[in-house]
Amino acid sequence: MSENEKLLRSSDDTRSEQSNDCEDNDSFQTQRRPKGFLSRNAVTLGLAASNILLLVTLVLTIFFWKPSQIERFVETYSPARESIDFMLKNEHATDHSVQSKYSGYPNDDNNKAWEDLIQPTFFGATEQEIMQAGDTVDDSVKLEDGGYVAALGVYHEVHCLRQLRLFLYSEHYYPNLTHDNILYLQGHLDHCLEALRMSVMCNADLSLYTFRWKAANDDRPYPKSNASRKCVNWDGVESWAMQRKVSLTPMLLRTTGEADRIHL
Repeated sequence: MSENEKLLRSSDDTRSEQSNDCEDNDSFQTQRRPKGFLSRNAVTLGLAASNILLLVTLVLTIFFWKPSQIERFVETYSPARESIDFMLKNEHATDHSVQSKYSGYPNDDNNKAWEDLIQPTFFGATEQEIMQAGDTVDDSVKLEDGGYVAALGVYHEVHCLRQLRLFLYSEHYYPNLTHDNILYLQGHLDHCLEALRMSVMCNADLSLYTFRWKAANDDRPYPKSNASRKCVNWDGVESWAMQRKVSLTPMLLRTTGEADRIHL
């Protein structure tokens, strides 16, 4: 065999080996492909099973969720709602000897504190606000300057607390009460007590109170508490109310269309 024939045969053998290697690689890839395909299927099936499990859990949660649990998240409408935030406070009026700027025998300071507190009692509500609150404007009293006279519930309660305080110190605020005056005030304050009872029971304060002995010979123990409770940030309430307030004796439109200044 010539030298050229040897070189050609060697080249043919090399190409044959390369071809066999390619065929082996193709065969290897073909054998591995079903395994990758099965892996992708397993992932798809796993995701589908997870989604089904999540859906079943959600359905069961909704089905077995008690109404009381749902109601914890219900928010009632108020035009002031978006302006209000909350804070934790541990202030409790447990000591009779400790007074705030609102308490104690009448003086210039606590009188002013109460007067300032009631200033934004009334505000002008729009028709939309009244409707969103579940009320109707059909028999709502209009303000001469537009809108309807309204108040936040908390200011009705503040009014009631103030009226009770005035009656508590009637010798100072009402020195010349007649029998008819007393009957009127008793009727008014009985209504106020009922309004406050309803509010207290509606917004039940669940913070914990305990009791202590101040002295060894005390007749009874005294309440104490350092528990935190969720409170409305009063500054936000007052700020909103002051921005919307109308006079404590606003000009109102009677059903005849006549305007009149009335003390509510």
